[in-house]
Formats: sequence, structure tokens, C-alpha cells
Amino acid sequence: MLLSAVAMLGLVVGGEPTPHVHRVMGMLLLGGNGQVPFEPPTPEQAPPPGEPSWADALPAPLPSIATGPQPEPPSPDGRARPGQMPAPPPVRLAQSPSNEEILRRLEQLEQENRQLKQQVTGGGAAPAATVQPRQLPAQMVPGWRVSLYDWNREGEVRGSPLASFNLRNQRINASLGQRPINRSSVRERHAGVTDEMFVYQLSGWLHVTRPGRYELGFEVTCGFEHPCNLLVRLGGAQLVSVRDRKFDNTLLQTAQDLEAGDYTLEVVFGISQNTFFKYRPTGVTLFPLIRPPGELNYRDFGPSELLTEAKPGVPYGMPGR
Repeated sequence: MLLSAVAMLGLVVGGEPTPHVHRVMGMLLLGGNGQVPFEPPTPEQAPPPGEPSWADALPAPLPSIATGPQPEPPSPDGRARPGQMPAPPPVRLAQSPSNEEILRRLEQLEQENRQLKQQVTGGGAAPAATVQPRQLPAQMVPGWRVSLYDWNREGEVRGSPLASFNLRNQRINASLGQRPINRSSVRERHAGVTDEMFVYQLSGWLHVTRPGRYELGFEVTCGFEHPCNLLVRLGGAQLVSVRDRKFDNTLLQTAQDLEAGDYTLEVVFGISQNTFFKYRPTGVTLFPLIRPPGELNYRDFGPSELLTEAKPGVPYGMPGR
């Protein structure tokens, strides 16, 4: 009814609808249907071709990385140019020491160790006696002069020897020099040895070809808990004096600084007590050894290192039984 009235009013007034009439009629039509009136878009200035829009702006350009001037090559003679740092010196690898150098250093460390031990234990020990070489006799053979003396508890050389013979260096036992076994004795026949006991004296000459510190070692076994005596003299100076001590496969050591030359060497050995029920002469042993300067281990004497005088009437080799 209202729409008809408005239309009629427009027609009456102007003969055709005015723009205001059209607008009013559109609003009435849209509003009557429950729809939102149409709004035209807001005008926006479009960017000229080739320029990005405001919404899609490109990131700022990355700053350029500054680079310094390239270093100049070194001069032909290898020296640094003005303003350049000199080249580092070439790296040289250290060469491994030779075996002789290692042995020399080990010997030096051992000597320092011995000196430190003397200081720790009181430092009151008397310095080793200085020995002098002597004139070597004209006729010599390799090994020891072995002399057997009557047994005594103190292990001293007394009176004249019971027997003497020359013998190369080796491990000896207390059966050396015993008489033949008594076949009528069950014990001797079973053991293969007798109950005889001796004090053994080994005499010889140590031939030194180069100066240095020479070490002497003595492997000692007394056997069945028997105590032993051991005495060692070099060039007349006493180096070892062990009395009434028990040893079981023990290496006794001594050392002396020597010049090149020849030195007398004496070893006196024997057990200091015996219980015949347990006595076994083959279990009482002695083996002299040497360690010259520059060597790592003890070893047997060489043929020219240990000598003894060759005398008429003194046999060479193991005595018969």
C-alpha cells in the first residue's frame, strides 16, 4: 500500500519517477527482503607498472661484505715484503734416539737413583773404595781358580786348600769337589752325593776394556732354609760381605766404577749351618754374573772378561769323582 502510494505520488508530481523516488523504492525493496544494501568499493590508487604494491614490499638489499686487499705474494728471495708478517719457521720433527743413547740415559738414571737411595737411607754410607788395575800374569786361561777349604761356620779361608782346579764360569753347587759316593751307604747311593761341606774360593781376573760402571751379580740359593756366607773382593777392596743369611734364588748385586785394565776378583761362598737330615748339596748353588756399562741385563762372563792364571799341576775342568 505504501509503495503504491509513493509511486502514484511520483507520477502525479512529475509525470515520471524522480531519482529520489527511485532511491526510496530501492531501499524499500531491499529492506523488505532482509538483505544488506550494496556499498561500492573505496577507490585505491593503483601503482604504475613495474613498481610493487604496498602490501608486497621487497626486503631491503643485503649489505655488501667488505673484503680487504689481496695479500701480495712473497718476494723471490723468500723474505717478507714491507707490511707483511714473516713466514713461520718450518716444523722439524725430533729424531728418535739411538739404542746407545737410550742405554746411556738409563745408566745415568740408575746412577742418580742409587745416589738418591743413599741420601734417603741416611747418606752416611762411605763412598765405594777406589780400586786400581794391576799387571796381568803372562799365562792366563778363561774362568776361575776354584779352591776347596775345610768347612767352618764363619765361611773363612783357613789353612791350605784341599783341592784346586781351573773351571770356566758356570752355576756351581755344593757337590763340587766331593769324593765318590760310598756304595754301601743307602743315603749316599740314593742321593748321589755325600754330606761333605766346603768353603769355596773362586779367584780370577776381571779384564776391563773400556771405562765405566761395572755391576756384578750373584744368584744364590742356600736350599732347605740353610743360611749362607758370601764375600766378594775386587782389586783388594771388599764389595760384599754377607754372613749367615738365607737366600732362595736371590740375585745379590754390587757395582764399581772402573778404568780400563785388569783387576783381581775373589769370591768366597758356603753355607753357614747344616742340618744333615735336610742337607742336599745340589740345592746349594752360586752363579756369578756381570753387567758391563751400556748393557741392560746381567749375563755370563765372556771368554776374555774373566781369566785365571795357568799354573803347572792345576787341572782345568770339572774334577772327577
